[in-house]
Amino acid sequence: MNRVAGAPVLAKAEAEAATLKAKRANLVVEREAAIRLVAKATEEYGDLAAELAGAKANREGLTRQQAAAESRRREAEKELKAGFPAGIPEDPAGAIAKRRSELHAARESEATARNTRST
Repeated sequence: MNRVAGAPVLAKAEAEAATLKAKRANLVVEREAAIRLVAKATEEYGDLAAELAGAKANREGLTRQQAAAESRRREAEKELKAGFPAGIPEDPAGAIAKRRSELHAARESEATARNTRST
């Protein structure tokens, strides 16, 4: 009779064990899915970190180029100010062309004067 009385308890325990086994199987599947998601997120993070590093390097290069261009601009402004002590004219290209032609004419005049003296 002992054997018959324990049968319902055993059946209940086996049913609970089967339920726990099914839950365990679901948890294993969920854990593996979570592991894949973490691996994918880690890979994407690595890709984004590499892309960010490239963007930072590019920005630093552009910053250096900008600083060099500003330095060249300041030097050019200094040269213009030295060439035009009264201030930069409205048409600097025209003023430069005029000075160039005046310089050319002065050199020709000087060369002519040398030639006449040496003869």
